[in-house]
Amino acid sequence: MTGVELEDGEIINLETGLISMGSKYHNNYLKNIQNLDWKGENLKVNEICQTSHPRIFAIGDLKVGVNQVSIAVGDGANAATAIWKEFRKKQ
Repeated sequence: MTGVELEDGEIINLETGLISMGSKYHNNYLKNIQNLDWKGENLKVNEICQTSHPRIFAIGDLKVGVNQVSIAVGDGANAATAIWKEFRKKQ
C-alpha cells in the first residue's frame, strides 16, 4: 500500500494502512425476541457475553464493544465456557 485516493481525487500517501470492508448487521432474526436490551444495532451483554435473555449470548460485532476479530474470538471463548459451566450444573 502506498496511499489512498479519496473521492475528490486527493491522494494521501501512506506507508501502512488498515482497510475496513464495512459490515452489515445480521441481527434481524433477533429483533422479535422480547426483552432483549439493545444499544443501536448491538446487543447489551454482561461479562460472559450473556444478553438480557438468559439463553442468548452475543459475541463479536453483534454485541456492544470493540468490533475486532481478536475480541470476537475471546468473546466466543467466554460465552462457550459460561454455557459449558451451566450444562455441567444440570448434570
